[in-house]
Amino acid sequence: MKAEPIFASLGRKEGDIDVRLSRRIITLFSEGLYKSPYKAVEELVANSFDAGAETVHVLTSLEGNDSTIAVIDDGDGMDARGLERHWMVGRSNKRRLKSPPRGRRQIGRFGIGKLATYVLANRLTHVSKRGRSYYSASMDFGAINNRASGEVEGGQPVAIPLRRLTAEQARQAVEQWAGSAAFQKSRMPLFGGGSPASWTVGIMSDLKPMAAGIRAGRLRWILRTALPLQPDFDVWLDGEKLGPSKADRAPFRRWIIGKDVAGLGRDAPRAKRSTETGLSRAGGHRFGLDVDGLGRVTGYAEAYDDALAGGKSDEWGRSSGFFVHVRGRLVNEEDGHFGIHANKLGHGTFSRFRAIVHMDGLDDALRSSREAVGDGDALGRAQGVLLSIFNTVRAGMDEHDRGTGPDARLAHRVSAGPASLSRRPIATLARAVAEGKALSRHLDVPTDGPAGELEEILASLDRSVTGPGPFVRGRKMDADGDPEDVAAKFDVGSRLLRLNPRHPFVAAFSDEFADQRHSLPLELLVMRDVISEAQMHQDGMEPDRIDDAVLSNDTVLRHLAYASERRRNSSSSVVAAALEDAAATPGELEKCACDALRSLGLGVRQMGKAGEPDGVAEAVLAAGRARTARGYRVSIEASGKKDGRAIPARDVDVGAVAKRCREHGCGHAVVVVGPAFQGEGSRGGGPAVARSISAACSKGAGSGGGDADQITITLITARDLARLVRLGPAKQVGPEKIRELLSGCTMPAESRAWVDTIARTAVKRPKYRRIIEAIADHQRELPREPVHYSALHTRLAMLDPPIRYEHSGEVAAVCRAMDQMSEGAVWAHRDRVELDQGVEDAVGAIDNALRECEDDRPDAGDFAGRRA
Repeated sequence: MKAEPIFASLGRKEGDIDVRLSRRIITLFSEGLYKSPYKAVEELVANSFDAGAETVHVLTSLEGNDSTIAVIDDGDGMDARGLERHWMVGRSNKRRLKSPPRGRRQIGRFGIGKLATYVLANRLTHVSKRGRSYYSASMDFGAINNRASGEVEGGQPVAIPLRRLTAEQARQAVEQWAGSAAFQKSRMPLFGGGSPASWTVGIMSDLKPMAAGIRAGRLRWILRTALPLQPDFDVWLDGEKLGPSKADRAPFRRWIIGKDVAGLGRDAPRAKRSTETGLSRAGGHRFGLDVDGLGRVTGYAEAYDDALAGGKSDEWGRSSGFFVHVRGRLVNEEDGHFGIHANKLGHGTFSRFRAIVHMDGLDDALRSSREAVGDGDALGRAQGVLLSIFNTVRAGMDEHDRGTGPDARLAHRVSAGPASLSRRPIATLARAVAEGKALSRHLDVPTDGPAGELEEILASLDRSVTGPGPFVRGRKMDADGDPEDVAAKFDVGSRLLRLNPRHPFVAAFSDEFADQRHSLPLELLVMRDVISEAQMHQDGMEPDRIDDAVLSNDTVLRHLAYASERRRNSSSSVVAAALEDAAATPGELEKCACDALRSLGLGVRQMGKAGEPDGVAEAVLAAGRARTARGYRVSIEASGKKDGRAIPARDVDVGAVAKRCREHGCGHAVVVVGPAFQGEGSRGGGPAVARSISAACSKGAGSGGGDADQITITLITARDLARLVRLGPAKQVGPEKIRELLSGCTMPAESRAWVDTIARTAVKRPKYRRIIEAIADHQRELPREPVHYSALHTRLAMLDPPIRYEHSGEVAAVCRAMDQMSEGAVWAHRDRVELDQGVEDAVGAIDNALRECEDDRPDAGDFAGRRA
């Protein structure tokens, strides 16, 4: 048994305070109700408040074997009778006092708060002055009768020595804390002139291991937030005077309950406004609502431009959500939702919301720990009130957000965070790119301008890292974006985030990007990619690894954009079947036509608004020998009838198709007709349609009679396009081959003949099994390394016998074909391939796809012996 510390043994023993407790009841009350070490400190400070203290000091000394936590207050002290009443467990007379100290409404009610100290300390000592007398009592929790550990009450009481001290003994007992520099900052002497008439020092000593987890920031948040700090009640923590907890920035608006929140919603209890004329306007309680079943509710709610949660502050305590106070004390420290389901609140809005609400009517419904409200009618009423307050504020937030432009919101978000996480890495990378020391896919640095001009741009960027003014000035759609490029770039010269409308992700969410109410999350997402690349450079990662990471992130964005179109897989057979099924469904035909072009290797952006084509496809081809761009763009149109009948020639508005094609910078237009074209003959619709197409496509036929470029229009039935999709992987039909169809075929019959030719064409079949086995070997031998096409190219060349391709681009084309045929077993990304199933599963799926292609030939023969 540990020796009694000096501060607990000084003075003359005048008797014992008998406390009938067992370790069982201690465990039930403390470890069951009070699971946080901070609660022990909070309970002692709450006792100081109830004692009428004007000043409270919390002094922590958590280093070494003699660690302690002391709470010193100038409230009503305790004499012998007061200490006896204090240790009546489960009984409290605080609520029955006719004249409570300083007239304060008492927080304490159950008489068990002191047991919270058990979770943190093995000893709790009080040294107190009342009048001219000094008393002490020290509870050694280890002295509780272990033999009765399973009982609710111990077999015999625990005797707490009650001691009377002289002034000098009292001074000696508390000198360790009262003489500290931290305590002296408040200039509140405990002895001599100017000392308060009464005071109490509560000392938790022989601290348990849990005390090592106490963090000053979290304790500061608890004391500032959970207790009724007010003009006549000051709390100091280790020499720092605490003020009420506030958000770290100013709100854009505050709503006062009972004034700005004048009523409650339909599902909330009835309420009416009430005003207490005797209270000052600054007090926060002058206005309120009288709520059925809860009584008077007061407080306010605030809304912020940025999220309050997040960052290091989350380690200490939350800033957003509901803060519900009962008799001035917070009752929901951890649960900012107050039990309301998150679906009713919405994280994006709720994280920018803060409400300080006083509901003394919940007092009878509080659990004994005062940390939660028991289930029942009172809880439901309180939740209804809080939800109504939130909905009122949310309407105001929506109105505010609609009036804030997207440029300002994006600029504000980037500028609001720490410079070291976003702005500084971008500025550092920009300078490295300008000096030729780094490359970047996400930064556009104007390196071709005069040296002085570039230096001024970089210097201005550096000044904006920590100086006034926005670092990002806004965003814009980049009409010259490349479909193979990243989703967004930061233009260092203009400081604009340039969105790439031809990137699949931006294209898939073009409506959201254009709508300022919904654009910000997407803008922040692509801005995150810009920042991430800059951070990797700042962290010293190897350039090749950075580039791999950037491309991987971009691939994820592309797959997310394609996720809905791809459905369970993107095999050519699934896409073709869907296209055939949609031939008589106009609303679905447009989407399936876009899927078909995408399956054939083109990047597709689905559109379909009035005055637009149903989609725009883009083919990116390797540059020719003259290093000229050889890509092309195709506008996609679909035309079908709900009753499944053939489409009359007059229903195809050739002039409108040509106009939309030119307006979107396309050299070709493809019209997918479902299910057939009426009157289809040798020219597939008659000479009149052919002449109309020829006239509309000729140079100078654009709207307005300008010098529009020559374009082509190709009509093809849904069935023939579906056949082509099935044939594509096996016959190695990609964007290069599709260009032949678009350039050489106009009428449906011509398109069908071209597809028939593709079906009859003998193509040298790749060694699919051996390629798949090579991929599997790579993944098994190097499980952490992706199978880049260049690595696979090398591995195939080293096989015996070797499989040789001129360059890795040919390997990529074969892998993409296997992707289309394997029903999800093989995934071909932009720069790498992966096997997602076993070798036999992948080979079997490809065999089935090849068999379907052979069956589709006009002169289909025996497939026997021609396996993958």
